[in-house]
Amino acid sequence: MPPKDKEILKEKEVLQAVVVDDLLSTDFPFSGPKGLLRLANVRLLDYTLSCLSAAGVEQTLVYAAQGSEQLQEHVRASGWGEPGAMAVQVVACQGSLTFGDLMRELDARNAIQGDFFLLTADTVCTADLRPLLLRHRATCARDKNAVVTLAFAQAEPQHAARTEPKQLLLGTAASGRVLAHQRLDPDARNLDLPLDLILQGPGVELRYDLSDPCLAVCSLAVPPIFSDNFDFQTRDDFVRGLLLNEDILGHTMYAHILQDEYASRAHSLPSYLATSVDVIRRWTFPLTPDVSLSQVDRGYRLDVVFNICKQSDVSIGRSDVEDCVIGEGSVIGDNCRLRLCVIGKNCVIHDDVDLCGAVLWDQCVVKKGFKKSHFLAPERTVLSKNNDKSISVKVEERMDSVDSDTDSSEDEGEAADEVDEYENFFNEVQDSLERGFGEKVNTDDLVVEINSSRFANDIPANEVSLWVSKVVLGLPAALKKPPKDVLAYFRPILRKYVGKASADHLNCLLALEVSAQNIFSHAKPFKNNKIAECNSFVCLIKRMINLKKN
Repeated sequence: MPPKDKEILKEKEVLQAVVVDDLLSTDFPFSGPKGLLRLANVRLLDYTLSCLSAAGVEQTLVYAAQGSEQLQEHVRASGWGEPGAMAVQVVACQGSLTFGDLMRELDARNAIQGDFFLLTADTVCTADLRPLLLRHRATCARDKNAVVTLAFAQAEPQHAARTEPKQLLLGTAASGRVLAHQRLDPDARNLDLPLDLILQGPGVELRYDLSDPCLAVCSLAVPPIFSDNFDFQTRDDFVRGLLLNEDILGHTMYAHILQDEYASRAHSLPSYLATSVDVIRRWTFPLTPDVSLSQVDRGYRLDVVFNICKQSDVSIGRSDVEDCVIGEGSVIGDNCRLRLCVIGKNCVIHDDVDLCGAVLWDQCVVKKGFKKSHFLAPERTVLSKNNDKSISVKVEERMDSVDSDTDSSEDEGEAADEVDEYENFFNEVQDSLERGFGEKVNTDDLVVEINSSRFANDIPANEVSLWVSKVVLGLPAALKKPPKDVLAYFRPILRKYVGKASADHLNCLLALEVSAQNIFSHAKPFKNNKIAECNSFVCLIKRMINLKKN
């Protein structure tokens, strides 16, 4: 083919994505296709399709193991495929049960034109995928044997998103080539790695701080690999097979680490609950219910003061409700306490209910006095003290520093310990800084006191900046002094704990948001002087810690 014709053909290539909707884990009390499972009251498939549309994908093929007609109807009702929108086609694959089966079906239909994104219907990602595609193509130009680039999200070992067996990745730091990959059980104490790979050179890197959102960019060679290897039933089989048989198959794979971008997968109950909390806390923005990801789940409005995302006809009594998503028609009684909860449509929560980290699907009823944390209540479930039919979910990471009380004395004791640790740290730091300001103590000495209190209360290093920022930003009100004078005095402490790390910047901004909300909350109705006070307060903090506008 002449070079000019090749260029014309390349211009006509459509950027494609393949979404694999394989069978849902049996842990879920849900019989429909995975993509129609609700996460924070929005279908999982809408999160996935929104991410792909933002990346400029023109055509997405959804390969479904079951419920293809339901998926097609949702796609039509949601507005996907309308003029100007990304084209979405649902492909029914009757008899296909696994990831590998669906990939073989993809190969048989010969529907892929070039490099394509491959992900599952339970992937939630806000990352810009275009750099991932460009890196894959650059890698393929350099290494003709490269067929896939796997995307991993950076997550510390105790991060809430790492609810599954941990990722262990061995590769070359410079090129990103994957040499070995393992999933370690939580109780694993030993590693089994080929010595020859470790000794390849100083550029070999071992990564343990990763989570797998099941996202990749694949070349045209990937679907035929599944057809040629019928023992490849999962994506892990594919990865393992390529690494073990590299000399035979002649293919290589690479990894791309997503930096400061959200990517997760809600494929098990723990990961589903953890991802729900991330949506509530808006780590997934703009993939949040109030942004209207589809035409089906519209009408959410955000209460920025209490971070409550709710639809119309929601009634909340005299209760303490924060960090929640609430569907239309739901009613919450008096003297309730709800934290980090997802409430479906037409739910009824009676008085004196205490919930934390709970997901209630549509039409659930919670009777008076019910208390519980970290659970899933299927549709139309009735919960009471004497009749608890919810599904408890084990979580590894604290989803809320102030957990709710539960009926279990063991959980109650653990929650109380957590509250004591954080409250003690906050109070001790506040006492130290108030005394330091009054007595003009050297800030270096105050840093020593803060660090001592941190170790005494076992506060994680990545959370210190949040709590110190909260204390410092609350001191002007506590001391009844001008913010300019107080914050100028404690500038060295802020700069000590809010360094260059983006996580520290986010923690400080979160504390700043709380402080700004406190200023507004004392003005009823809002007055111009309060608005001016808040604006000047924000500007002062920005100048102090030199945060970038973005």
